[in-house]
Formats: sequence, structure tokens, C-alpha cells
Amino acid sequence: MGTFFRTTTYYILIRKFQKQLKVLLISLVLVFFIIGLHHDLFTAFKSSDKEMLFWIALGKWVFISIILFFNIYYFKRIKIDEEELKRFNEKIDLPPMSQEVLNKKQILTTTDLILKKYAKGE
Repeated sequence: MGTFFRTTTYYILIRKFQKQLKVLLISLVLVFFIIGLHHDLFTAFKSSDKEMLFWIALGKWVFISIILFFNIYYFKRIKIDEEELKRFNEKIDLPPMSQEVLNKKQILTTTDLILKKYAKGE
């Protein structure tokens, strides 16, 4: 049951933040493409013009900075709906037995209960 719950939770999170995950993955692909392109241009111009190498490195970092700032701006725009926030903060009324289990300091397993029962009997 625990694996099912974790899988369901991940599925819900992926569905909820699907656009953000796509933007993040596309940004990572672009950054790796820019780094690869920089490496290719660096090896092509290695023996020739030193000033061209400076502009290639500067262009790489400008593009990576633009992608980084775009991602920061995009993720800062994400807002949580008031209804969703209320749903997470609202107190759920549970049956008394469930509330009792939640309030316990230590939850005993069946084995612990059996050992406790026979320890009292002696």
C-alpha cells in the first residue's frame, strides 16, 4: 500500500507541475546544447584568433544567464490558489479511534502488544 501511495503522490505532483517540469527539462537541454556548441567552437578556433574565443565564451555565459533568469522569473510567478491552501490547512475531523491512534506517543505493533500482555501476566 505504501508503494501505491508514493506512486500516486508522484503522479499527482507530476500532473500538477507538468508545465514547470517541461520548462525545466527544455532549459537543461538548451544549456547542455550551448555547452556542447561552445566546446565545438572552442576546438575549431583554438589555434586561430584569441579574441574570438573570448566572444564565444561570453556568448555562452550570456545565453546560460538568460535561461537561468527566465527560469527564476517563471517559477516565481507560480501562485498557490487560496482554495488549495485552505484544503491543506483545514483540520480533518477523524473518528475517535483514529484520533486516539494519532495522539499516541508510541505506536505498538501486534508483536509488541503480545509481548506486553504476557509480560504483565508473569
